[in-house]
Amino acid sequence: MGLRETTQGFWQSPHIKPVSYPIEGNAEYAELEEESFWFCHRNACILAVLNRFPPQAGQIWDVGGGNGFVALAIQKSGIKVTLVEPGLGAKTAFQRGVRSVIQASFDDLKLKPGFLPSVGLFDVIEHIQDDLRFLQKIFDVIEPNERVYLTVPAYKILWSVEDKQAQHFRRYTIKRLKKLFAQSGFVIDFSTYFFSFLPFPVFFFRTILTLLGRKKHFVDHEKAHSLPSGIVGIFLKTLLDWEVRLLSKARKIPFGGSIILVARKAKKL
Repeated sequence: MGLRETTQGFWQSPHIKPVSYPIEGNAEYAELEEESFWFCHRNACILAVLNRFPPQAGQIWDVGGGNGFVALAIQKSGIKVTLVEPGLGAKTAFQRGVRSVIQASFDDLKLKPGFLPSVGLFDVIEHIQDDLRFLQKIFDVIEPNERVYLTVPAYKILWSVEDKQAQHFRRYTIKRLKKLFAQSGFVIDFSTYFFSFLPFPVFFFRTILTLLGRKKHFVDHEKAHSLPSGIVGIFLKTLLDWEVRLLSKARKIPFGGSIILVARKAKKL
């Protein structure tokens, strides 16, 4: 892979391919991830799904893993994880305690067919222009029976200025994802929406304001990532806990602001 070890102790590609992600994104989110209901709930859902559909070899490569907030949670759950991140989040992840970190884009690694165990793509492919080609590359380099675990933002109708400034190319439906993974050669093990209460506030406070030209910048992230106080906050927290219980039983949620999906590279007969 042509990697070199940095003085900090993680590995780095000598040539890092640019990706569609804001330069300041990792640093901004690193300050709020641990207190964010969104990041914490996404972690809980990912861990619930991993427990229900474990990786064959007991390890995952978290590609595009940002600051390592997901990777560290996976590592603490007992699954071996390697984080791959082209941005400065790689350093943050290593400082947080992720043991195996590579600062590189996926294309920088030039992996051989069948090299990888299971792969995590947590809010990654919406940043990739040719998502089909990317998933085909993933299919080529993972071992048979290993899995891809993925989260993405849901519904084109929820598109807003935040998507544009986050350098997203699209939002998804489960139907579109299933077609995409089938075209890439994968078999779907599980898929569902989650964050079931988010579509309505996102539509009314982001999408509509964007369409009216009244929303030109990101929301206050600290505020947006905090649950309301009082009875509303208690209700929403109860709803989030309910989602985790459903996912732990591989039960589906009919709609939501995000999608989580598990796909598998089946062995050839």
